[in-house]
Amino acid sequence: MSAIDVEKSHAAKLRIMAARILAQARWPYVSTLLYSLKLVESDPQEIPTMAVDTGWRLYYSPDFVMSESAEALATVLLHECMHCMFEHGRRFEALPIAGKRNTIWNYAGDCAINQVLDDAHMPWTEVTPVRYVNIEHQGVDRTMPTEVAYSVMVAYQLEHPEDEQDSDCGSVSGGARRQYELDPDDSDSPANTINQQDNILDSVSSAIISAQNDGEDIPDALARIARDRLEPTLDWKKLLAFNLRSAVSNVAGRRDYTYARPSRRQGAINAAGLKFILPAMRQPQPPCVAIVLDTSGSISDDTLDVYLSEIRGIMNAVGISSGVWVLPCDSKVHEVEKIRSFDVTKVRIKGGGGTDMSVGIHEALRIRPRANIVVTLTDGATPWPETKPVGSIIYLAVLTTKSFASYVPQWMTTVIMEDVSV
Repeated sequence: MSAIDVEKSHAAKLRIMAARILAQARWPYVSTLLYSLKLVESDPQEIPTMAVDTGWRLYYSPDFVMSESAEALATVLLHECMHCMFEHGRRFEALPIAGKRNTIWNYAGDCAINQVLDDAHMPWTEVTPVRYVNIEHQGVDRTMPTEVAYSVMVAYQLEHPEDEQDSDCGSVSGGARRQYELDPDDSDSPANTINQQDNILDSVSSAIISAQNDGEDIPDALARIARDRLEPTLDWKKLLAFNLRSAVSNVAGRRDYTYARPSRRQGAINAAGLKFILPAMRQPQPPCVAIVLDTSGSISDDTLDVYLSEIRGIMNAVGISSGVWVLPCDSKVHEVEKIRSFDVTKVRIKGGGGTDMSVGIHEALRIRPRANIVVTLTDGATPWPETKPVGSIIYLAVLTTKSFASYVPQWMTTVIMEDVSV
């Protein structure tokens, strides 16, 4: 490398460092991420501007850097940071496999990022950034999530191959490792691991929320990403299905080993002075599910309709042939029925009085053959059993009112039906 090249290389690195300080001044809450990007000088023939890989290493062309002001480069750095924050690489991997095109995905992601930067009045480089106006004729607009914009663009470009638009910010935006990218375990610039990246994103998200709580003007997209990360809203239907199927799986079992309880032969192993632990065998048995259905006066007809709909879902998870026991309950248990059909209108709903789900739970334990799983559908404004009943029974509490969740015993798994009006 000539003396001139060495001087340019040094000057380019200093300019990026200056740009990083300016970017930090604009959005101080992304500082941890800004300084975690490891700088890698690259051949201008391979990297005309800047790019980032999945290990959060920032590749840059010294020619590009020296042709731009530090203020403009700060905008580019924030652009690359947002690819990391929006987790475009992971989201690309989650797309349907057939016909995935990372350059189109990158273009859609770039438009979303650049809209945020434009709204924040960030200065741009001499290189014109891609914007939604460039793809409006394809049917894309700024209100679309990146996944939707991508699918619209793919459909359009399949019909208009001559109008193809693409972009590439490196593998951080999705797709395979690029030729210019370093090995993950490169000795000079090792990649950030997934755990390190998650810790950094948690830190940035926390800083964003703190700044917003302090009254700072935070871009809506960043605030949303931060809250989604630290305060995720789970789909209660999926959560209920997961917990129920997990419970059914544990009860029904498979012919496999488990360390959840010791083997019957463990006593002999201990007596012999040996240290290892033998697993027990999980034996198959048909699951028996009992549903305690809150029919008290505080439950509206609309909510009861939702409960009945969920009983269909529970039957689907358990199996129609097995059926489920339904126990309508207010302050006492009414007629107990076993349902073996999706026609839940056959359930005779009685009640309308006070509320005491503990009565229903105790009655569920009297069912023979014994119930292995007890699901309680209620608003949560109810007494609960003071202690966990004896036996290896799995309990799920499905509530329509989040504020009552703290009253549910810890030995019950709680699912909140967030989107139900009561």
